Amino acid sequence: MAHAFGKAGKENLPACRGRHPHLDLFEADCNEEARAVVLGATNSWFPIRLSALAIPQTKDPLGQLVQDGWEFFEELDSEAEVSVTVKTLKKTGALPGIDKYPPAAIWAAIEAHRSGKGQEVVMEADIKGPKWDVLTEADPPTDYPHFMSKKVGTPPGFGAFIHRVLLLERLREVNALLGFTRVEAPEESADPDERPPMAGLSRSRPDWVPANQVHGEGIFIQFDEQALQSWESQADVQKVDRKLQGGLRGMAQLQASEPE
Repeated sequence: MAHAFGKAGKENLPACRGRHPHLDLFEADCNEEARAVVLGATNSWFPIRLSALAIPQTKDPLGQLVQDGWEFFEELDSEAEVSVTVKTLKKTGALPGIDKYPPAAIWAAIEAHRSGKGQEVVMEADIKGPKWDVLTEADPPTDYPHFMSKKVGTPPGFGAFIHRVLLLERLREVNALLGFTRVEAPEESADPDERPPMAGLSRSRPDWVPANQVHGEGIFIQFDEQALQSWESQADVQKVDRKLQGGLRGMAQLQASEPE
């Protein structure tokens, strides 16, 4: 095994065949050097995930309810069927709040959702923006099927540093698997260009990926921006920042100079 690692490995390992076992194919041409990895090593598989919180759109609460309960509405063909569906939902408690709206408004929201009207295309780099916008509103959403929040007081002694604290008593998170890397862990960045090359999950571009959802709760803490700006302008903080940035650049240069 010693001859498969390090400098000896470069001399003894066979050339790369461009094989992708999970796709059952070989690349036509591969000029990369093979690298031995111990079976079960933590660097043999780094998943690249995309995570999103199910936070309601407060500008269109009815549209959000229809979107959350689309499984109940997608087969409806007329406004007359809406009343029956809403009565059933009210009895089962499956979609709280939907019974507050008249059937005509619900049917209009169904048709709008079906046609795609008002649905924004959010790219990966923009996925955190809508979360921030909702959680920092003057009156954040308080009671939705998958989201419930409550304002609480700032802990004593932290009023100068913390602007707001929210208890997220009901929360849903969706995690999607986009691909994976080997040897190098993906950077914590929304920009795909800053990551190591990602191995795909399929031979061609997929139109769906594996995903799961988890339900739980959390805490949202919004720091006071002026306090943060004052803190980061301190000389000692800037000195530490320069050291950290220098170390990061050195690590990147070292990785770039290492043979593959």
